[in-house]
Order: sequence, then structure tokens, then C-alpha cells
Amino acid sequence: MKHHNKKPKQEVRTFSAEKFFPLILVLITSMLFMIKVVGPSNLLDNDQERPAAYTLDVTVNHHWVCQTDQTGDITSKPPLYTWLAAVSTLTLGKGKISLVTLYLPCFLSVLGCAFLIYLLGRPVLGWQTAAFGAMVLVVSPMGMKMVALARTDPLFAFTITLTAVLGYNAWTRGKGWIWFWLAAALSALTKGPLGLLLASGGFLSYFWNKKTQLEQPRIKISWRWLLGIILFLIPTLGWFLLAYHVEGEALINKMIKSELVGHAVSSHYGIPGQGFVLAPLYLISRFLPWSLLGLAECVLIFRKPAEDPKVRRLERFLIAWIIAGVIILGMGTHQRGDLILPLVPPLALLAGRFIVRWIPAKLKENPVYFLRVVGFTGALGLTLIMTYNQLIFAKQKVTARTKAVEKMASNIIEAKYDLNQLHHYKTPFALQFFLNTMTLETRPEEVAPLMRSDTPCLLTVRNLEEFEKLLGEDPPSYRIAYRWYLDDEPIMYLIANDASTRNASSLTSYTRRFKSSTIHTE
Repeated sequence: MKHHNKKPKQEVRTFSAEKFFPLILVLITSMLFMIKVVGPSNLLDNDQERPAAYTLDVTVNHHWVCQTDQTGDITSKPPLYTWLAAVSTLTLGKGKISLVTLYLPCFLSVLGCAFLIYLLGRPVLGWQTAAFGAMVLVVSPMGMKMVALARTDPLFAFTITLTAVLGYNAWTRGKGWIWFWLAAALSALTKGPLGLLLASGGFLSYFWNKKTQLEQPRIKISWRWLLGIILFLIPTLGWFLLAYHVEGEALINKMIKSELVGHAVSSHYGIPGQGFVLAPLYLISRFLPWSLLGLAECVLIFRKPAEDPKVRRLERFLIAWIIAGVIILGMGTHQRGDLILPLVPPLALLAGRFIVRWIPAKLKENPVYFLRVVGFTGALGLTLIMTYNQLIFAKQKVTARTKAVEKMASNIIEAKYDLNQLHHYKTPFALQFFLNTMTLETRPEEVAPLMRSDTPCLLTVRNLEEFEKLLGEDPPSYRIAYRWYLDDEPIMYLIANDASTRNASSLTSYTRRFKSSTIHTE
């Protein structure tokens, strides 16, 4: 009897577009980050110098609890972003700050938001909808800006999205509320208690579902809620009490009275009620063109809700998240376009669903083709962003000034001036950023004594006439060691006092002239 040895069948591995998408998302977001970091910078714009100063106050002066800027004014926000940027600087930069280490928390926040809405939408709306939602979040005007913006806004949006997603999962599964409160603590450590309100807006859909008798899980309040609230209060209240111990009443005046209350009700920022108009306009304009598709999806949901209760619950959660957020943000008198960022993730997921509705069935049925469409969308977005950077962003005056300040810092280092002797009077903090120093700005009454001092010192100034007036009727001798011009206009001077001149091995004075049209290529 003959025995035939049957060869075991080899398993054929099929390509999984769903598993491959996260890699594409990371690649597209990373490329966007590199475009922003390597290309022209606008560090002098959007009040980014203050967060940079806070970060350097940690890395240089080791002020971890509560930071101050170059004027000695304490921070107006909790320190989570500052801590992350400082850790990035101390580890990746080995103590030397750069645009990469400063913006790295922003990049991770945008990428984190994209992954969170992907994970939220995939089980209920399908991976294709979730993938498009994540991609349009990244390749949008808001994503392009936030991936490299030294402010708390990107991290705040991430912590709010994390809190909302963990809360929704806890609601649907009936467990996991402790993680919700821990994420809310991170949000509070980023920008205060407003994050918990914005992240909880989606839960108003509970009453919507109840009114329409839609089947839904109950929100069970148990001892775990109490434990979660305690875990929320320990880091947030603990940090605040420690900061109060360090700074005293100044912390209350700045962070509570000026920032929290002032931004909500102060007429200094505008007319009460204007936010109810500006907030939705900011949401639509800052997220174009995807915001229009997200709003169109909202209309379709109201006209024809999904039959599946799970899908309908998520639809309503996303809409409630947006509407409640617009109302909450609209109540404040302080309005700024970037404040709307926490509402972009749910709108992006709705936009992704609208796009998938209209994609031809042949593309949706073939995962490989569909993945190509998503990848092409990301590549097209990157191309448009690169074009914008080169043709518009690079020609803005603020990017030329930022590059000029960076070159000034290089000139000072190349000339081998002693940075310990360097002082600053009304010059951009970006100069200290590129020098990796953190010293308090010289006050007007300190200028003349500094120039008369027997200790060698250098002073950077922007306005030479103002500097000379501060020296009084009997001015001390000084020497202009460096002059910098941008488009034939003087933008900064480096002045050496008499003691520095006497001790200098060389009395050479330098002049550098920059042109806005060529400064990025010099």
C-alpha cells in the first residue's frame, strides 16, 4: 500500500488595508511636521515667544512648578505643555532648545487627535469613515497650523478628545470611568477646568436619546466616580496649591482673575455675546473645506438618522459635542480662531463619513484602491501645504523677521561673545530662544547703570534713539558692536559698555544686512 505524503497547505497572507492605514497616517503627519519645522518659521507670531520662555525657564532656571517669561510675569496657563516641551528639550535636545523640541508636543497632539477619532469611529462607523476623518483632520488648515504652534491649543484639543473618547467608551461599556477622570486631569493641567466641560458636551446626547426613546446604556454613578474625581483633584489641585506656595497672590491674580474670569466676562476682549457668532464662524472658516462636508453630514443625520442604535448614538454624541462646545466657547468675550480646535475632531469624523457616502462603491469594495484614495488625499494636502509655505507663508514679514533673529543669534555665537554678559532691552525673546538663554529683560531704569558699570556687559536694543535717551544728559561711553538691518531698516543693535570695550581683544564693529526676498535661502 502506497502512502502519499500530502504537503501542508501554506497560509496565504492577504494585504490588510485597515492595518496599513495607521502607518500612512503617521507618515503624512510626520512629513507635515518636517515641512513646518524645516521651512520658514513664525515664532515671532501668535504669542509663541512666551511658551518658549516658559520652557527655557524650566530647562535653564529649573523652575518646574511655576514659570515666568522674560519680563518676570508668571505663566497664565497650567504647565503641562511647558513640561512636555522641557522634557523634549532635555532629552532629545540634550538641554538645547530648538523648533523641533518646542513643537514636538504639538505634533504628537495632532497625531493623537487623528488616532483617537479613528479609534472612536472604526468600530461603529467602519474603518473607512474613521480613516478619512483622521486624514482630513491632519491635512487641513487647522492641522497644518497646529502641528507646529508653540501654544497650549494643540495639547488642549488632544486632552479634550482623549477625555471625550474615553468617556464615550466608558458610557457604552459601563466601565472605565476612572480613565475618563484621569484624562480630564491632563486637560485641566493644560488649560484649566474648561477642558472637562468641553469634553463632556457630547453626553448631552443622553437626553436627546431619552426623549426619542433610543436604546442606550445607562450612565451609572458609582463609587468609581468618586475615586475618579479624587484622582482628578490630586494632580490638579495639588499642582495649584504648590504653585500658590511658590508664587502667592500673583498666581491668583494672573491665572484666576485675569485669565479664567477675565477671558470669560471682561469687556476688554470684546462685546458680550459676540462669541455666539464668532465661534461657529471660526469653526467653519478654520477647517475649510472639510467643515462644509461635516455640516452637510449633520444635515443628513437630522433628515435621516441611522437605523442602527449604536451608529445613531455616536452620531448624536458627535453633534452634541460640537453644539455644546460652540455654546460654551461662545459665552466668553475672549475670542480667537485657534480656541475652536477642540471641536474640529468630531467635525472631522462627520466629514469623513460624508466623503465615504459619496465614494463610488467599487473603491469602497476594494480596500487597496480605497487606501490609495486616502493616501492620495494626504499627499494632495501635503502638496498644497508645501505650495502655500513657499508662495505665501515664506513671504510674510513675520517669517522674514524670525529668520533674521535666528541669523542674529548665529552672528553673536560666531563672534564668540560671552553670553553671560548679554542683556536685552525690548528685543524679541526669539533671540534668547535661538541662543538657548533665559534672562530677565533689562528695565528702562537699569539701562544707564548697566552702561556705566565696571563689569563688562553687552546689551541688545531695537530702538537706538530710545536707548540714548535712557542714558541721560551725561551719557557714558559705549560702542555699537553689531548692527543688523532688514530691508535697509535697522532692526537691532548690540551695544558694548566701556568696561567691555576696554577688555575686548578686538574693537571690530560688524554690520549685517538682510533682504526679506532672499533671507530664507542665504
